[in-house]
Amino acid sequence: MFEGPEPVVRPADADRETRATGPPHFGFVRVDTASGRMLPVYVPVMPDDVTGISTLAEAQQTLASQPFSVLIGAQLVVYTRGRAELEIPLRPDLLQQFGFAHGGVLAYAADNALTFAAGTVLGPSIVTTGMALDYLRPAKGPLLRAVATVLNGGRTQALCRCEIYSVDDDSVQKLCAAAQGGARVIDLTR
Repeated sequence: MFEGPEPVVRPADADRETRATGPPHFGFVRVDTASGRMLPVYVPVMPDDVTGISTLAEAQQTLASQPFSVLIGAQLVVYTRGRAELEIPLRPDLLQQFGFAHGGVLAYAADNALTFAAGTVLGPSIVTTGMALDYLRPAKGPLLRAVATVLNGGRTQALCRCEIYSVDDDSVQKLCAAAQGGARVIDLTR
């Protein structure tokens, strides 16, 4: 067992200049205090030169320009580099026959949250390239919250992960679905 001061996280390849645009890597290590072993720490790779939507207010305007998002009642509540959070108040017309949120609403939440998260590293001219969604439990309560983070972002595409929570009246969250998906830059002038 490792004994001593708290281990320091340090770059294993600090002299590498292509780090910000290269493939995902395990470039940092830390010491596991229980076993004393050196463990890799995943570092998401994201480009630094993104232009486009830079504030939550601008991202909210983009969401408001999507008629389907307005119909659903989606609200973008977090938009920061590598992360986006989308909330949907659950109304009776968004539920299925047993009173749970319809699976299509969860799929919409995952798709849009993933794409907004990707937009934080790719810019605004992007589309979803694909998504895998696993339903874990029925979603019930007054609110859905989709929390998406970028796992890897390059110059033209990004891979993201999203967790969808149902939020009850006491603000207790329960994980009800998880998704992983990608987005890529598109040329709107073609």
